[in-house]
Amino acid sequence: MRDRSPRVLQTAPKVMGASAGSLVAAAVVCGSSLDMVRDEMLRFARQMRGRVLGPLHPAGNVSVWIERMLRLMLPADAHIRASGRLAIAMTRIPDGQNIMVSKFTSREDVVQ
Repeated sequence: MRDRSPRVLQTAPKVMGASAGSLVAAAVVCGSSLDMVRDEMLRFARQMRGRVLGPLHPAGNVSVWIERMLRLMLPADAHIRASGRLAIAMTRIPDGQNIMVSKFTSREDVVQ
């Protein structure tokens, strides 16, 4: 879509994502480099090839990698660009409820 229909991405009223798609959606909404997102994902996948992922494995802590990636790619005004336009699907851990988050009050809020 970036190459064939960039205007669609630029003018879409909402961009939604879940899992790795949320990184792409955030990049689209915030005007970040999709090439950088792709390159970082591929680099991480190569690093993790053959390793068991999990929170206790230092190289396999995916959430740390995601936070690092977001801190690299998001502009200072990410929360302004994203609020109301970026929607992230997630599962709330305590009750297993599926929710959509689309309001962000700070850049850190977008990262989290």
